[in-house]
Amino acid sequence: MARGLCYHKDGSVRVITNNLKLLVGGVQLRDGVLTVTDVLGRIFTRAGLYVLEMERGYASTIYGAHQYDPMVISAQQPLSWGDPYVDILIALDFDSNPDAKDQSNRDTVLRHGRDLKDGGVLLYDSSTGEIPTGDLERRGVKVFPIPARNIARDELKKDVVKNIIPVGALFRLLEFDADVSLLRGLLEERFLRKGREIVDLNLRAAARGVEVVEGVLAARGWTDAGYRLDALPVDDPRLLIAGNEALAMGAIAGGCRYYAIDGRTAVVAPRRDVDALAWGLSRLVEDRALRERIARQGQEFVTSQFDWERATTRFEALLQAPR
Repeated sequence: MARGLCYHKDGSVRVITNNLKLLVGGVQLRDGVLTVTDVLGRIFTRAGLYVLEMERGYASTIYGAHQYDPMVISAQQPLSWGDPYVDILIALDFDSNPDAKDQSNRDTVLRHGRDLKDGGVLLYDSSTGEIPTGDLERRGVKVFPIPARNIARDELKKDVVKNIIPVGALFRLLEFDADVSLLRGLLEERFLRKGREIVDLNLRAAARGVEVVEGVLAARGWTDAGYRLDALPVDDPRLLIAGNEALAMGAIAGGCRYYAIDGRTAVVAPRRDVDALAWGLSRLVEDRALRERIARQGQEFVTSQFDWERATTRFEALLQAPR
């Protein structure tokens, strides 16, 4: 039997539930790889599932490099990425790799298609035409071409919603969030202050992803994609946080002092408040005295609070403290 497929005793392929590895790839700073994985990770976490995300292949270039973000979704807490193989590959890039000699596939498929498990799923943006996938299909991979960019640009008249189309498509493939309550909740949380029409437009984009997937399923005679995610009950809300956030929260919980003090050592803006961030940046750009004062006070604060003598004294006190 082919590697990656799971079977019942009667030989039929089994649907894998609440245990999969997903990889999203595309062009850095253009295709919204991080946006898609962030939306997926937060929604899966709110659904009671464990999510392990890894930002990989993020090159130090301004535009055009390949970015890919893998994630593990499971009913049990994952400890690592595990083997190199992927259950579902989502390719957001809609054009060929200009540096590749073989121009038949997009960059994400070229790089990561070999890691797709036999019987896995490929979901790719077919806005510039479908790509040869015979090698993958001979391994049992289910291929879903979705013209996300064309739908967003030509039908919905808003190119920025193209990233929600594969999210809706993936949810349909996984038979997840059928009533769209989780997706709607996240969209309202992020965009409702900008107007109900923004939320509704994103929901329409997700619905178009669902429609395209259902068309492919019907045309190919497939009943499912072989994978399924079910929401699980949780006693307390779960939080998806980045590694840097976890380190900062752990440091504060452990007694470390936070040295970004608004107006003294930094200009602090609330998270995701674009207007406040822009206002703070403009203050720093236009007010030289403010920049110099914050820089001076920041250096004074760090050198006065975090010198070697103080650090050694605190560490000795920690070691001598009663257990």
